Amino acid sequence: MTYLLDTCTFVWLCAEPQRLSPASRDAIDTPTSTLLFSDVSALELTLKWQAGKIQLPDPPRQWIEGQLSA
Repeated sequence: MTYLLDTCTFVWLCAEPQRLSPASRDAIDTPTSTLLFSDVSALELTLKWQAGKIQLPDPPRQWIEGQLSA
């Protein structure tokens, strides 16, 4: 199954996976699952970071690229 992760799910998956429901974690962890990340989520994270609404350990582009390559 293919899943398009929304911004919140992506952040939780990367930074606080315990916040995801067991059903969500099971779906994500299934070997046949394909996870997609939207450019719109990257934009949303960047705008929230620029506005000071979220903190990331690196600038958004670096953080997102690091998470996607992990």
